[in-house]
Parts: sequence; C-alpha cells; structure tokens
Amino acid sequence: MPNAAASNKERATTGVSAVRSADSVIDSSGVHVLLANLGFLLVPGPPLDHGAAYLLVAIRPKPTLDHFDPECIEYWAVADGRTEPAEVVWPMPATDGQFSWGPIRITDRVGAANTFVSFGGSLSVSRDAGVHAALFRSDAPILSLGGHSGPRDPLSIQVASFMARLRAAAGYDSLVRELAESLEPVALYAAFVAHAIEVYRNPNAAENVSPHLVSLLRSERHRLEADSLAVLQAGNKLADLVRAAS
Repeated sequence: MPNAAASNKERATTGVSAVRSADSVIDSSGVHVLLANLGFLLVPGPPLDHGAAYLLVAIRPKPTLDHFDPECIEYWAVADGRTEPAEVVWPMPATDGQFSWGPIRITDRVGAANTFVSFGGSLSVSRDAGVHAALFRSDAPILSLGGHSGPRDPLSIQVASFMARLRAAAGYDSLVRELAESLEPVALYAAFVAHAIEVYRNPNAAENVSPHLVSLLRSERHRLEADSLAVLQAGNKLADLVRAAS
C-alpha cells in the first residue's frame, strides 16, 4: 500500500496518499514526476496488487519539511555473487544492478524510519539536479514493515520472520545458502508461501492469524503453480531445507 509521512509538531510533514496501479510499468525516466511531492512511494505488488512491485525513494540535498525526507537507504546488495549490507546517501552513486532479499530501511535526518521487506530484484538510480531517486523493482512483493509513515502490510511480519530463519540457516548450511542465492525473487516468495502454509497447519499457530490471511496464502500458492510449476517446486525445495535446518 502506498505510504507517506504523518504530520507532528516537531517536523512540518504532511501526509500524502499516492496511488498507482502496478499493472503500469514504472521506470527511472518517470521516477522524478512520481516523487515530486513525496519522499517515497510503495507499490507492493502481489498479493495486494497486480504486476510488479516497486519502491521509489527520493533523497534530496536538503529536507523539504513537507513530507518524510529520506536521507539514508539501507538494503542488501549483490556483489560478486554474494549478498552484503549496503547504504546509500546523497549524492547517490549511479547504479543499475540487483539487490538481494531482506529488509530495506529508509531514515530521515532525526532517525525516524520506514522499513520494508523484499525478495530481491533490480535497483536503478535516476539523478536530477535537486533529487536523486532509487527505484527498487521486484517480480515478488515489497511489503511495508511499518514505521513513521504508516502501518505495516498484513504479511510483512511473517515474511520478515521467514527471512530471519533463512538467513540464519544460510549462515551455516551451504546447501541453503547456495540455493537461496541462486533463486529468482518469485521462487524465494514461493518458498515463503510454502513455509507459511506449513506453519499454519498447526492449529496453535493458526489461532494467531486471521482465516483471511491463510486463505490468501493458499490462493497465492495456486497462482504460483499456475504461473510456473518449476518456480513453485524450487520454492518448496528451499522451504524444506530451511525447515530441516531449523
């Protein structure tokens, strides 16, 4: 869901709701128009929307004081086939590559933050005189974990929990690490869906989530199977390895 800053007495920020269908393609040429009056814009993708997911983040040399003003982006980068933590501040370096699965955190000058979780994808940077913009794009969801500018998305806590287990397992199990690093974002998402459905088969775990959420996950499994059985099977394999390593 799109997110924007909420006002308070200490910072002159104005809440803005910007909606854009994920069915339309967003590229770096149109980023500055979309972010003209925003600090960031999230199009979450499936299962909350259709098409690709996008997170657009603007960094300016000086805060506007009209909305949440990002000054730093922290995410997991892909370098030489390995993932490593990365940070982007003004001025943004020219980038056209990949980012890895995990959290994306944006903070402003006083430490207020908005955090997202993603399954990886492509990252490009568009540089204008007064605004540098990062465009995170993924064929799997990018979900809000909440923060200064709004509530979290329904699945985000479950996704973050799964990724914490995946990163822990990848730290000492080479099979998990190699498979996780080789899979495309949609296959990693399929692994999460398989893992979550298995967890909620336990009646005790299912009591803590809404029936609608469980139904949504099952619908996503059917959609993934219809789109690509091979992707679903790869995700199932990773979910099995993570479960065995836990």
